[in-house]
Amino acid sequence: MTSASYYSPEIHGPYEIFSAGDFVLESGGKLRDLKLAYRTLGELNGKKDNAVLFPTFYSGSSKILEQAYVGPGRALDPEKYFIILVNQIGNGLSSSPHNTAPPFDAARFPKIAIGDDVRAQHQLITEKFGISKLELVLGGSMGAQQTYDWAVRFPGIVKRAAPIAGLARYRRDATGRVQRRPGSVRYVRERPRPTPAAPVPLRRAPPGRAADAGRPAPIRSA
Repeated sequence: MTSASYYSPEIHGPYEIFSAGDFVLESGGKLRDLKLAYRTLGELNGKKDNAVLFPTFYSGSSKILEQAYVGPGRALDPEKYFIILVNQIGNGLSSSPHNTAPPFDAARFPKIAIGDDVRAQHQLITEKFGISKLELVLGGSMGAQQTYDWAVRFPGIVKRAAPIAGLARYRRDATGRVQRRPGSVRYVRERPRPTPAAPVPLRRAPPGRAADAGRPAPIRSA
């Protein structure tokens, strides 16, 4: 476990920590003492039916979501809704390689599936807040993947789902791994390897003009 001043409330705004305990992953492994960092805005009403869940995207944070989407007069209005901005596992604020105790820190941090994010978030809303219905689940990019998974995995809880700029199913990536639909055991968050650019061929220069190699031939007038 290492200290990282970047991942702090001073930079990423206020947040709270939910301890999910020793969390069994869909891969079969276990993430010990899983912690979810989250931020809430607004008030949960007596019926507990005005909650909105907004998970972060890859490398995003609860502060970014709040600044971009939440506020009086906006669609996500904290005067109407109880808004839960939850930081994805591995994003630096929730349990991540740098803040997990050995021997599962750094490169030994386990691979996390989208389903793991969603099940941990379900544990947060049910155990911490006693919420059994979500007025809306939404998210962008990798947050959209979590939104799709929520709708498939917990259809009785999610009233509305708004995935933004994300797909529910992916083809085989450059590593050869098949990324499957939400809810699948092997729906693993991994970025494909970049495809190297093809080399640009150089033209052979006439004798005595080596300095011009690779340059286009000059346009001559008739």
